[in-house]
Amino acid sequence: MTGSPGSEGTTVFGHCLHRYRRAAGLSQAKLAAASGMSVRALRDLENGRAAAPQERSAGLLATALGLDEHETTSFLLLAKDGRRRSGRGEHRALLYTLPAVSRLAGRQDELRWLASGAGDGGVVAVWGAPGTGKTALAVTAAHQLSRWFPDGCLAIDLHGTDDRPTAPHSALERLLTWLGVPGDRVPRSEDGRAALYRTMLRDRRVLVVLDDARDESQVEPLLSDSGRSLVLVTSRRLLSKVSARQLPLDVLSKQAAADLVASIAGEDVVRQDPEGTEELVSLCGRLPLALRIVGNRLASWREPVSHLAGQLRDERLRLDTLSVGDLAVRPAFEVSFRQLTPRARRVFRRLSLIPEADFGSDLAVAAAGLPPGEVAGALCELVEMSLLSVGPSPTRLRFHDLVRLFARERFLADEPERTRERLRDSFHSHELMTAGVRRRSPRVSRAEDRVARTSATETEADDE
Repeated sequence: MTGSPGSEGTTVFGHCLHRYRRAAGLSQAKLAAASGMSVRALRDLENGRAAAPQERSAGLLATALGLDEHETTSFLLLAKDGRRRSGRGEHRALLYTLPAVSRLAGRQDELRWLASGAGDGGVVAVWGAPGTGKTALAVTAAHQLSRWFPDGCLAIDLHGTDDRPTAPHSALERLLTWLGVPGDRVPRSEDGRAALYRTMLRDRRVLVVLDDARDESQVEPLLSDSGRSLVLVTSRRLLSKVSARQLPLDVLSKQAAADLVASIAGEDVVRQDPEGTEELVSLCGRLPLALRIVGNRLASWREPVSHLAGQLRDERLRLDTLSVGDLAVRPAFEVSFRQLTPRARRVFRRLSLIPEADFGSDLAVAAAGLPPGEVAGALCELVEMSLLSVGPSPTRLRFHDLVRLFARERFLADEPERTRERLRDSFHSHELMTAGVRRRSPRVSRAEDRVARTSATETEADDE
């Protein structure tokens, strides 16, 4: 880390005053003459020996520095915060809107990585499949890092997976209000709000959590170019157009998954049946959301581990079983599915014909029964939405077991029976043909392979 944000000798207001004075090309003597303050008073403010000037003096300084409307608003609020802290002897965050921390297991490497770069500020995008615990990680990290951000810790739910996500215009109004901007001083336009927000963060050390972002257009107006503040963005989507350090989340390790179940159900429950717990963890695909559900079921329903594992063995009922209270796996997948384009939905559900968890693009084309170009575009969208992940090699893709079960449900529900039969026959023919060609020659010619794929994937392009 380059140094914690609280390690500097100056105050936040002093840093701001120094930056604006240098930008205006003024010496302390010239600024003192223009504002009516003494050189000594300015020196004490910039060096942190004085917290902040009185309101009238701050206004005179803003005028002498030639600040615009947004800069003046931020400058005066910084002075107000400095006087408040000085009068009450406070050095903790004045703003703190983070939600409570839920149980977090197995993310120590990610927490250490976030802590190592916190002093650099900037933006970190935490993204991954539904149920991987992105919000829990971001909130836990924010609580742990809050001591480094004395000017506040803010968290806002952007509702990116809802039908009506939070508009940047509304999010900016809420953030500005939390930062102390009076309602009548909040600009009406989105551009004005974004400009004031960036100005206010420029000279503050604030940690902001933007939870459940839908896409880049929702996030970009809420970002700051300040190196003093840190923004943690969580999203199911890879926000590739946002300039951010990327932190993808995968499922938990076997041990971390068992630890999460034990932290909810109780150590004694896991200790009594270690083999059953291992099977339970495997059937949940080590997905944190699924593990929380089984942990809560074990804790509240007092059912034996082996009994719950037996219920989960039936793939037809597994998603039904992974539900307790307001926690459920299927709705988490449905939200992402609804956000796909029709083409990606079609390819997603047809990929469930592939029996293996990981596969190449040739099998994807055979299962989808669509032209290779259409399938390639859909696969990119599915990876971007975290419904598929890149496998051990860049040419392989991977289905999480629970996501594949959900895709199979959509295949049965959304595809007409006649189409399902044709797709199954076509896919099986492709497998048989490919296996036969490989048996005849271990080095299949490109021409033979192309003929085999074309024959197996001849189909109408759209069944919807």
